[in-house]
Amino acid sequence: LSMLCNNGFLKFFFFVVLLIFTSTLTGCKHNGSGSLVVPEEESPILKLFGKVKLNNIKFPVSLCGNNDYQFRDLSVFNLSVQDDAGKSASVSANGEFSFSEMESRQQIVVFCRNSSNPNLSFEWMGASSSGLSGNTDITIDLYSTARSLIARTLRDKYGRRVRPEYIEYEHYKSTLDAIIDVIENNSDLLNNTPLAEVESVKNAYMTAAELLCKGNSGAYPNDHVFL
Repeated sequence: LSMLCNNGFLKFFFFVVLLIFTSTLTGCKHNGSGSLVVPEEESPILKLFGKVKLNNIKFPVSLCGNNDYQFRDLSVFNLSVQDDAGKSASVSANGEFSFSEMESRQQIVVFCRNSSNPNLSFEWMGASSSGLSGNTDITIDLYSTARSLIARTLRDKYGRRVRPEYIEYEHYKSTLDAIIDVIENNSDLLNNTPLAEVESVKNAYMTAAELLCKGNSGAYPNDHVFL
């Protein structure tokens, strides 16, 4: 009887071991040689798409090429990603664009440059400590440009990463006003100087970034980190 019990226990034991081994194999694949291959986890993907919107400012003829004070065809702008030379996208006549898939990341800056005059450049920045991923609809305009310039300065000069969309209007208004003034009234400055480097624009976003950093004014919810 003792032997029967032991045999029964051994059969049960081997059955459990076999069951565990079989369940382990279900998560593996075989390669051509018959060896087991454990599948790698796929990295999260970021898919950026959206629209360039520049209809809330009057462009001089020297920039837009017509008397409507607007770009009739926004395909004259090209998109690129900072520090990622392999990522670029074209813009349709009505401003729509779509990047190919890219790996998830904690921050990204998209530049929108005019092909005839690259000094006329707008931008959008995204940042999240939890990572940017999935289908992400973005808008590149004057507002995103002002917020991005301030956020990039906070990152590059003060080592702080913020979500640009959380920067309030009162903090980026002076930068926005400076951008509009250069484009509408002093566009000749763009003949030799990028918009972000024009003195009045640069002073505005540098000052805004300094004040936000010193005041710790709530521009850093959830994503207040030091790089």
